[in-house]
Amino acid sequence: MLAIGCTVGMATPTVVTAQPTALTIGTWTTFEWLNGVGPVDGLGFSFSPAQRVRLRVTDAGFSGDAFDIFLNGSRLFSTPDVTGGVDTEAFDGETAWLNQALSKASFLFLPGNFTVTLALRSAGSGFTEGEGFLRFDLEPADPIDPIDPIDPPVNVIPEPSSVLLMAVGLLAIGAYSRRRTKHTSNASC
Repeated sequence: MLAIGCTVGMATPTVVTAQPTALTIGTWTTFEWLNGVGPVDGLGFSFSPAQRVRLRVTDAGFSGDAFDIFLNGSRLFSTPDVTGGVDTEAFDGETAWLNQALSKASFLFLPGNFTVTLALRSAGSGFTEGEGFLRFDLEPADPIDPIDPIDPPVNVIPEPSSVLLMAVGLLAIGAYSRRRTKHTSNASC
């Protein structure tokens, strides 16, 4: 569960943690914007994930609305601008996320403390109010990601090509070494 507070101000959104409500991981949460371009009223939240968490944000309904997502008061990422005015009839989070006509983006958070707010960057739908969805999902650790390493497998068996390459390399070093020894011994006679 994540706490959502209120967003106030017009320039850079600031978070007020009064009157928090619950935000459930793995569930789409609807947010509404009512005043045209600017901070999304009432939508700011602080959270401290203990593991990797992905935030997904998507427009809904009519296409063309784009959002800025702020982390601790600085813009973190934006949803892209798309052609506006198309009635997608996407009024649930999953349908909106899958609809190619709607603006959407996601960001991966590593463990830490975060304060996130949203602002409507452009209202390409032509409306001064609308809605969108956001969702947090837990992400498994990535074995390739050096920032979030996991324990490597204990019994790693090398591929045959790797073993062959190493053997050829050792033979080449041995042959070079032997040839060099022959030239050194011949030179002293």
